[in-house]
Amino acid sequence: MKIIRFPACMIVLLLSILQVPAMARQEKQSFVLYPPNGPSKPYVLSFPVRVSRPGEIRVYGKLNKKPKLWQVRIQILNKKSNKFVAKTVADQKHTSFQLRYGVDSLDLKNGGRFEILISNNAPPFGHSSRRDRISGELLIDYPVQGETGNRAHPVYPDPAVEDISLDATCHVQVMISNHGPGRMAGIFWKKNGPLVMLRRNGRSWGGAGLPVIDPDHELARPGGKVIYHSRLRVGRNENIQATFVPGPHLKDNDPANNTRSVTLSCPR
Repeated sequence: MKIIRFPACMIVLLLSILQVPAMARQEKQSFVLYPPNGPSKPYVLSFPVRVSRPGEIRVYGKLNKKPKLWQVRIQILNKKSNKFVAKTVADQKHTSFQLRYGVDSLDLKNGGRFEILISNNAPPFGHSSRRDRISGELLIDYPVQGETGNRAHPVYPDPAVEDISLDATCHVQVMISNHGPGRMAGIFWKKNGPLVMLRRNGRSWGGAGLPVIDPDHELARPGGKVIYHSRLRVGRNENIQATFVPGPHLKDNDPANNTRSVTLSCPR
């Protein structure tokens, strides 16, 4: 058997390619908040994160229903100083929330250890039922580096425009799919989330968001598909372009397949 020997410099180069440090990590969490046990006993959930380079901790979340009485607090705790460095609330008027904190070199010298805390706080009056639990979803994005291998890289979804066609009444319909490998968190099914936008002969026509296009959350799972039935009716030989716009918060595994253009003609 012939043995192939590689120069030492080539081996070093190969190892450096295989061990590219990740620059960010994204974690998706589902949670359930139970009623607090009293004014000084909130129900608290903790999600620890370890930051290893300067950057920004970003927390996005959504409650699946409006809290009846309590106020839900979301806080970022610096474990070294045991102080809250950022906080916000969710209540009956604001069921979606976001929180950010810039991590600097001093934070890293102190260990870079943080916790994301979500808590139910007792109302100033009245009482709540034990059945009044609230579920929600959380997306935590924070900077990391120095870990090797594929495990260090976050897994993102890959929404793609698969096909553009006409239905029986000559209205444009667009097939969207999630190529994976990541899931799409439920917090993106809100008014300012991702959109599918249409252009007709180079001019913007409009579009719709995920709550309209995919009310059953088919795109949440890898391999999921959905068809957007638009109100755009075409005539003869019209150029139609469809684009999946992920928005500022959804990280796309392959943005190159987000747009597709076709020429459609209504036979009637």
